[in-house]
Amino acid sequence: MKTRNKYLHIDSFLRKNVILVALIVCIVIFQILTKGILLSPRNLSNLLRQTSIIGVVTMSMLMLIIAGNIDLACGMSAAACGGIAAIVMVKWGLPAPIAVLLAIILGILIGVWQGMWIAKGGLVPFICTLGNQLLFKGLYLTTIQGKTIGPVSNSFKLISQGYIPINVSWIICVIAVLVIIYSCVNKRKTAIKYGLDCGSIMSNIVQMLLYIGVIVALFWRLCSHQGLPVPVFIMLFIVVITAIILQKTRFGRRIYAIGGNSEAAKLSGINIERYTVALYVIAGLFAAIAGCMLVARLDGAVNSAGNAYETDCISACVIGGASMSGGVGTVFGALLGALLISVLENGMGLLNISTYFQYMVKGLILIIAVWFDITSRKAGKK
Repeated sequence: MKTRNKYLHIDSFLRKNVILVALIVCIVIFQILTKGILLSPRNLSNLLRQTSIIGVVTMSMLMLIIAGNIDLACGMSAAACGGIAAIVMVKWGLPAPIAVLLAIILGILIGVWQGMWIAKGGLVPFICTLGNQLLFKGLYLTTIQGKTIGPVSNSFKLISQGYIPINVSWIICVIAVLVIIYSCVNKRKTAIKYGLDCGSIMSNIVQMLLYIGVIVALFWRLCSHQGLPVPVFIMLFIVVITAIILQKTRFGRRIYAIGGNSEAAKLSGINIERYTVALYVIAGLFAAIAGCMLVARLDGAVNSAGNAYETDCISACVIGGASMSGGVGTVFGALLGALLISVLENGMGLLNISTYFQYMVKGLILIIAVWFDITSRKAGKK
């Protein structure tokens, strides 16, 4: 009986941490196939820079998906905002802070534009954002006239090419560990308080130690290079803000309520139209931040900016456990999903695997993740 219970605990642990386990397995496989290059300090830093841009947009996509919405124009929104920042600096000669401010203002306006069409105009989010994707892409390419707008100022490039000092990076690591400990302990206390299944205390400890081990190992590798990259710090800041919004505010609880049952939410007095506009404004804001990070990383606005971002962000959310039907999703899961996609891309790139094949792999993963979501919900109804 004890052996049986032991296996049940292991099975429960694996099911609750399937994305983390999958991420670790992928890392180990690519680390072996690339002969240690994947987790070399320099490549790890580049991998996380790559993840940070997608990670920022993924956070807004997560909130939209939880509320039962979607944004297929997120990539082109980021490209447009980044393009404005590049033009302001390169052609107008204005300083980096002004460029960032104008990019953010444009992102907010894009959010209002999309939100009003969906909330007030009654358009289906999928169709509306698909149309805006084409609209923004056309406007962006027309604005830059098919040319690269660059180089940008050195101060602006720090957004994606700078590093946090090593001693400060370790302080951030300690803070991250303390946050993980608090989160795990608080989650168990809450589950016990409301009589929910929280698993054995040993499985909770193993889970917490696993998270801490990954964080410490990650910072150790980064600090052996030049420290925590600035874009990764920006992404972590956005992740924390998103987690606070979803878990600690009335706004976040109402987002889950809207996605879970919009009719019930409306009858309970929630102004769904107002929340929809607000969510798209946040999406525009995050897209603007990501666009600035992208331009800083590429040292200019390029034709291919923002391409396929919507696919990567939706994949990250669904892989991380968010349901396309709304009402379900976590920040940590979406972040792990974004990391998993970046590891796959980076690992296959190091192995010189064709870009075409990479598209096939990401598409297959998205299909499997959606299928898993559908089958899990069907099983939960039985």
